[in-house]
Amino acid sequence: MTPELEAALAPEYVSGLEKLETTEVRARRTRCQQVENATSYVRRLAQGRLDIVGAELARRNSGAGAGELSDLIEQLPDILADGPRSATTPVSSAASGRPPLELEPDRTVVDALTEQLDRICPLTDVGVLTELGLEALASMADQVGSFEQDVSLYRRRLHDVIAALQSDITRRYMSGEENVESLLS
Repeated sequence: MTPELEAALAPEYVSGLEKLETTEVRARRTRCQQVENATSYVRRLAQGRLDIVGAELARRNSGAGAGELSDLIEQLPDILADGPRSATTPVSSAASGRPPLELEPDRTVVDALTEQLDRICPLTDVGVLTELGLEALASMADQVGSFEQDVSLYRRRLHDVIAALQSDITRRYMSGEENVESLLS
């Protein structure tokens, strides 16, 4: 976990919101959305790598031996395509279907989480997959899958924080504490 994630997920991030200025609550929401966008981006990177490792693992489990890098590269468009996964890519990752990001992802979070992912499954060494043994491939798939699950958990928790911040902002407008005209000025 990164310091930015820890800060956004700490209980005090959403405690005592009623004592804060609306501008501070909005700033926290924006910051949390940027961190969530970063985790979403890295999660998709992890899913792509998991699909690649999974495809090579499935090919090996079907009785094929260590293959050529060119075979793996040739399969990449099918492996990484959005949409339903085929039987050759049993590791599921949903098609993104996500609209373009309105807020830039927090680059510090992206870089830190990508560094963690690179230690598990380096993008520069994806070609090595064809040389790894079945056990090493399975281990890599497990590690990348575990990483993806951790990042997914962070995202779900960030969604809860964003919802709490949005709820407080909505409460302020519903109660008359804030008025819509303040948004327009």
